[in-house]
Amino acid sequence: METFHSILLFLHLLGFAAILGGMFVQLKGDRIRQVNPAMFYGALVQGFTGLLLTWQLGAQAAYLPVALKTVLLIVILAIFFGYRKREMGAKIFWLSFVLVLTEVLLAVFSV
Repeated sequence: METFHSILLFLHLLGFAAILGGMFVQLKGDRIRQVNPAMFYGALVQGFTGLLLTWQLGAQAAYLPVALKTVLLIVILAIFFGYRKREMGAKIFWLSFVLVLTEVLLAVFSV
């Protein structure tokens, strides 16, 4: 079971790296900011593995941070899904960037 937890945690961190990597790529220059596949699928991977990690913890999970992270993830996925095929404005891009970083802060400091 420890190996399963480690694999899930690795995939969860890989999803986070895909989201932030996709965002950092778009910071360079005056390019059109659009949701790339790394960002979208990274968010999906993070959501799926996060649910599995919470399920695995069971009663030991801190439910308030999990609920807040779930709400943030739903908002992030809605933004990513809505702007998948069209240009993202600068405000929406920075909003999603701040939401992703907020989710990370919750994960790190709620343990």
